[in-house]
Amino acid sequence: MILSRYVVPDLKINFIDREQEYKHILELTNIETSWIYVLTGPWGCGKTEFARALTATASNDTYVIIYINVTEEELSKAFYPTCERISKVLYNLVKEVFKDLLKLPLSIYTLVTYVEKVIKLKGKILLIIIDEITKSLEKYRLSIRDYVAALSKKIYDIERTFNCKTYVLILTSDQSASEFFDREQGKNMSMLLMWNLNKSAMIELLDKVNCPIDLELIWHLTGGNPREICMLMIYYKWNIEEWLKFKIETCREVYIKARDLGQVNVLKSLLDNIDEISSYSPELDDVPKYKIINVLYKLNILIRVDDRFRKISSLYKCYWVGSRRAFQEPVYYWIFHTMLKYGLNVEPYIVVKTIRELT
Repeated sequence: MILSRYVVPDLKINFIDREQEYKHILELTNIETSWIYVLTGPWGCGKTEFARALTATASNDTYVIIYINVTEEELSKAFYPTCERISKVLYNLVKEVFKDLLKLPLSIYTLVTYVEKVIKLKGKILLIIIDEITKSLEKYRLSIRDYVAALSKKIYDIERTFNCKTYVLILTSDQSASEFFDREQGKNMSMLLMWNLNKSAMIELLDKVNCPIDLELIWHLTGGNPREICMLMIYYKWNIEEWLKFKIETCREVYIKARDLGQVNVLKSLLDNIDEISSYSPELDDVPKYKIINVLYKLNILIRVDDRFRKISSLYKCYWVGSRRAFQEPVYYWIFHTMLKYGLNVEPYIVVKTIRELT
């Protein structure tokens, strides 16, 4: 288990699972041409820690891997765990040249030029991982289309100049951004989908952090979402009731919106068959029957999982996961199910009761 050598900083435990995803990324970064990949997935499914684990364990004589987290407030931590020589170069580049971390992912060629001064790239595979590029694009008012067009040219310039295959892996959880990236597929770019932990990996994680709660209940609430498990443990101290109150409030706002739009029936249809309603796309914002679907995507409650995405994780169709769309976490399914039966102002214990009765 190569990735297990990486220790997750917040939990102080060895990284769990994701060997399948690791193999997929290595295969995708060993094709004949330089390429861009956009990796999406549920908010909190573990994309960031997977990228860090990949950087820490796959960097070797063949692979040069650079990780950049543009959301990191402390510059000294923005490149962890990129090797120390490269991290120092990037740190100085931001401090002395760009003056802003958010500019770095927009200047990939310059970045590589500076890295070449400390590590010879000839004959190597260069993988640059950019975590949440949307922050940079928003600040500097650059469209996804223009960014992909410029980046696809730059990776070939890098390949020709430094004689190294060059791949960029962009991470995003933003479903609106994901939809716009999807429009650029085929322009030296492909979309990838990563999912939450499978059940056995989730149980391994819960065992390592000494979870005191029924594991089956945690599965039906989080669906193996690592960040939600961490939130439950660190912030809520395993208090399911308080965690559910927060989730219920989010769903209550959606339910009220659906009621005001006369679309509570759309929520019911989603629960009956999550694939039944036609897929949403941004052009349909003004079509009344799609409005609540738009809200669910924008709030990261729903996520697209159709065949536009190459799946690097295994997805198993179930009550909250379809072949075209899914709830990002099953807790949303259960809260809406409970609201439809008992009304808007449901309590956490009613949601838990519903889960226990129906699973």
